[in-house]
Amino acid sequence: MSSTLVVSGVGKAVVCCVGVASRRGIVDEKLDTTSKTPLQTKLENLGATFTMWGIVGAGAILAACIVN
Repeated sequence: MSSTLVVSGVGKAVVCCVGVASRRGIVDEKLDTTSKTPLQTKLENLGATFTMWGIVGAGAILAACIVN
């Protein structure tokens, strides 16, 4: 099967279909790649939080430089 890793051994295979007609092609067509996973959502929120704190920190440094 495609996307598998064979470490060692000997084998024989009969190819019945290739491309989109294969099991891998059928699975790829059914996958929903447009919706975000929970991990992607959490990472986006984390990135937004870091961005906000970076802007606040830069503003604080700028204000401290102006005051001095």
